[in-house]
Amino acid sequence: MAVNKKKPPKLGDYIIHREPAFNRENAGEVIQLLAMQFVYETAEGHVRHCMFRENWDHTERAKYEQSGKNGKISKGKEKKKRN
Repeated sequence: MAVNKKKPPKLGDYIIHREPAFNRENAGEVIQLLAMQFVYETAEGHVRHCMFRENWDHTERAKYEQSGKNGKISKGKEKKKRN
């Protein structure tokens, strides 16, 4: 895990949480702060948690939504269906 030395998010902040081990990124609004982690809700209504030391960044909701990357972002190659 990457050591994240930035300040923790505040309630209502919009963040991107990167999980390279699972080849995914999720974005959402911070809804709860705990001692070592925070909880956020994605656009689809999923509630997820992120440790402060994990790979995450602040982002602007409007900028993120305009990019067309709402909710889960997949950077991996799409699997093709075989006939």
